[in-house]
Amino acid sequence: MKNIKYFVQTEKHEIKKSVRSFLPLYASIPLSQLDSGLYEPTVKAGDSVKEGQTIGVLTENDGSYGADVNASVSGKIDSITEILLPSGKISKAVKIKTGGSFKYLGKKLQETDWKSKSPENIVFELKDKGVVNTFNGTSSLADQIKNYTIQKNRFLIVRLFDEDPGIYTDLFVSKNYTAEVVKGAHVVSHAMKADGIIFVVSKNVFERPDVSYITDIPCLLCEADTGKYPSGSKQDLIKTIKKAESSINDKFRNVNTNCIFIDSVTAYSAWEACAAGIPVVERFVHVCGECINASAVLRVRIGTPLKDLVNQCGGLKTDSNLVIINGMLKGSAVPSLDITVTKSIKSIEFTKRTEFNDATISSCIHCGRCRSICPEHLYPDMIFHNRNDRDLINTAMLCSGCNLCNTVCPSRIALSQTISLVRGKNAI
Repeated sequence: MKNIKYFVQTEKHEIKKSVRSFLPLYASIPLSQLDSGLYEPTVKAGDSVKEGQTIGVLTENDGSYGADVNASVSGKIDSITEILLPSGKISKAVKIKTGGSFKYLGKKLQETDWKSKSPENIVFELKDKGVVNTFNGTSSLADQIKNYTIQKNRFLIVRLFDEDPGIYTDLFVSKNYTAEVVKGAHVVSHAMKADGIIFVVSKNVFERPDVSYITDIPCLLCEADTGKYPSGSKQDLIKTIKKAESSINDKFRNVNTNCIFIDSVTAYSAWEACAAGIPVVERFVHVCGECINASAVLRVRIGTPLKDLVNQCGGLKTDSNLVIINGMLKGSAVPSLDITVTKSIKSIEFTKRTEFNDATISSCIHCGRCRSICPEHLYPDMIFHNRNDRDLINTAMLCSGCNLCNTVCPSRIALSQTISLVRGKNAI
């Protein structure tokens, strides 16, 4: 496997602590926050709601749990409306005018004895509290566990750093809320009846999580070289685990892509939901970029407009900028600061529009750059042009989704997106 060395740049001034964002005057909370599933509101205009109250549920009758949508603020329902999501899709949303007392905000957390709960009860609590898995995309953690039918080698892999090198959210959470992340991973391992937990840390970070208190299930710590890219996909983590000297025992040697993979943010949410009883009402968001006056890691209420975060960080230096959600390599640009924070958002970067090349799409010139840079030695151009070739399509399942093929294509062809669609069809 090839890696791109010296690709990762760290911030000159590391952010040491998070700041709670200002409460929005209106919180517009999207009902469609997962990669799939149809949600409907359980409230109507004029209703009063409390922080954490369920305001949206999955309506499909296929046995899926989904992840409930909870009010991020207390107040009165202004309207049931439609808003634009960071993905470009349109979603129903519950618009709440903030007001009244809060159930969790400002209160001292009381940790409960989650170990007395059955795995089935924990799974339902993950659903009820709206916990999603943001390891790769945004999916229901409850459904992942409920549908996890593998009998052997049931491992939980926890990535304690960010997959995209431009984001600092998962690493920040793992460094500043280490105990909560480890406990959250323990919660998930109990729910899925795991055979072991594997924590993958960045070798560039001095601190190591203390997992000694987990005595009822084997744990393994592995170091990934995050100075190279990619290093955080399922394939990358499995290779890192199998290279670890301490994994030379039959138990951890059998780790595979069918295991459950989560990130630091997901583990923290699982701890909040099952150990502290708090629904997913806010997100850690890394705000950064050369076009904004101050960088920060903010704890943001879901449904807060991006423009509120801009104001809290001192405003923009220029109007001619791009707003990038979730990293330069894995993320996407959004057209408006009226878009609100969802469960999927980890970072917002404000950069100069002039820093980007012309995005006009043209015909493939067969330069071979996508083949040369692919860490998995795939032929992205051939997959793009031969989407009905079964043998070639099968190779798309090896793609780690690093998006490097997109970055080098002079014709600006949507290679990575096409491969992702092909993989989705092939998995059905």
